Amino acid sequence: MIRRPEQRRSAHRRPTNRTVLAALALVAGSVALAAPAEAATYGVTLTASHAQRDVGQKLTLSGKVSGAKATGKKLAVQRRVGTGAWRTIATPRTTKTRTFSSRVTVSRTGTQQYRVVAPAAGSTQRGVSPARTVTGWTWLDLYDESYYSSGGVQRGWVGTVNGGTPPRETLGLYSSDGNAGSHGFVGWRSEGQCDRVTAAIGMSDSDSTAKYVRLEAGGPAQLLEVQPSEITKVDVPLVDDAGFSLRRFEGSGGGYVVVESPRAHCRVDRMPIAYD
Repeated sequence: MIRRPEQRRSAHRRPTNRTVLAALALVAGSVALAAPAEAATYGVTLTASHAQRDVGQKLTLSGKVSGAKATGKKLAVQRRVGTGAWRTIATPRTTKTRTFSSRVTVSRTGTQQYRVVAPAAGSTQRGVSPARTVTGWTWLDLYDESYYSSGGVQRGWVGTVNGGTPPRETLGLYSSDGNAGSHGFVGWRSEGQCDRVTAAIGMSDSDSTAKYVRLEAGGPAQLLEVQPSEITKVDVPLVDDAGFSLRRFEGSGGGYVVVESPRAHCRVDRMPIAYD
């Protein structure tokens, strides 16, 4: 019998499933080592105690910081006006519970934003809170603001009122004979920048007849009766975007009605320019 020579076994064996899985795991591990883990970032929350505040009043900003070593961490409270740069105005530290609170003074009128920054530390990146918007308001002395007028209007001293001398910031609305065309009229433009007006209205002690002043502040006109030796306090909301005015009422006789210390509560540093 002729014996066939034995076939030589191949030196290369087919890979088993276990070998394939091991190779894939090795590749996956290599990829994982090549891609660094995403760095952590501080989380910062922020709440403002008020959305509107007068200049000089305090505003409380509070919140919490999350992240590594967030206890006792020094933060930066920042303010931005308009599109200007963020400026640091306080540097509080977090408590043992990672909370913070900072009282800041509203120093200007208009819209302004506040935020809190947690600086980077170690492998944790800087965190920034959402911005909170606050509007600053102030009381403007209308005596020094631009106004328009007609008829008789006098600035300053107009004699004694209720037994005393009115303050410098006094406007006298004069009428000589009751003619409608000669009654003092004074008005200011507000253009939606003010929400309230106050004043004290009286009359010269030399006059013993009651007078009337018409106040227009955007809503129904008010007819104010001014009695001799009395002061009528005015404190009304402004509902008109254009302006407000005071006028001696027709037929109320001659003499002065004085408007002492007129002021407006506004979110601007100056009233819009008014023209005669």
